[in-house]
Amino acid sequence: LFERSGGNPLFLTQLAEVARDHPGDEALPGSLRSLIAARLDALPNSRRLLIDNASVLGTTGPVSALERFADEMGQTFAAGDLDALVDDGLFDLEDQWWHFRSDVVREVAYQTLTKSARAQRHTGIAAVMRDFELAPIDQIAHHAASAAELVGEIGPVEGVPSDAAPSAAGLLRSAAERSLDVGAFSQAIHQATRAIALVDAATDPVGTSDLKLLRATATLERRDAGGALDDAQQVLVLAEAEGDRRREAIARRLLGIVAQQQGDLETARTELTASVDLLRELGDDHELATSLSDRGFVEVFGGSLEDADRILGEAEAMADA
Repeated sequence: LFERSGGNPLFLTQLAEVARDHPGDEALPGSLRSLIAARLDALPNSRRLLIDNASVLGTTGPVSALERFADEMGQTFAAGDLDALVDDGLFDLEDQWWHFRSDVVREVAYQTLTKSARAQRHTGIAAVMRDFELAPIDQIAHHAASAAELVGEIGPVEGVPSDAAPSAAGLLRSAAERSLDVGAFSQAIHQATRAIALVDAATDPVGTSDLKLLRATATLERRDAGGALDDAQQVLVLAEAEGDRRREAIARRLLGIVAQQQGDLETARTELTASVDLLRELGDDHELATSLSDRGFVEVFGGSLEDADRILGEAEAMADA
């Protein structure tokens, strides 16, 4: 109860009363949400705007982010409003970092915003963060995608660019590539999946294919061969139909890795050899080195160590070149 209340005596008392009246019910009571909503509605407009902005930013952040956000939205930021919210028990403030005293307050504040208001605020955050060189790409992508997803639900929103969806998909792709590079495979899968949902596969089949290859790669890193299989097969069918040999080669490489993980070394050899042959023809040394490396490991795990040494040696030489 204490954790759910955020230590706020008023919320804690309300929760305790509801828990007493409904023993064994672990769901957050609607009366508490109503209580919080009523308190938020009673706030002066400047404080309510501040807490609404914060709910879109997240659960915590620097005070400077709230100030920049207010400027982007054409609002006036007053430090006194933040201090008042601390006194009200809604925020905590430490070393110029704010955070919601309770996650429930943030949830209620966010849910009471209209979808158009949420979209505008997410767009504003993404715009502000893009101006800062060190802003995390995953956070920029999240806010841009949130705005695009809301526009997809309700239609055009003033202040949200008409190209919000493809722009957000591009940011999500960059974020997924970054996540893949640092080993955050589950995050890469989530980001690629969001991007795929924002891309129109009919008008941008290449973009969709690249995202599926990215998602399949991250999925294989998590040893989920079944999840990667669908994406790789779909890309392969489209690539063969379009004569896209590069994406065909990458899809076949992924199918070869799937087969290896499933213990089917013969299929692994067939697909990876086809991938190597295609990439040799294309002269794509970067992708070729990767396919050669994967082909060599098939021999390490269940074939000829002599062949493995030869193939991996070639891959290493290409990587060093």
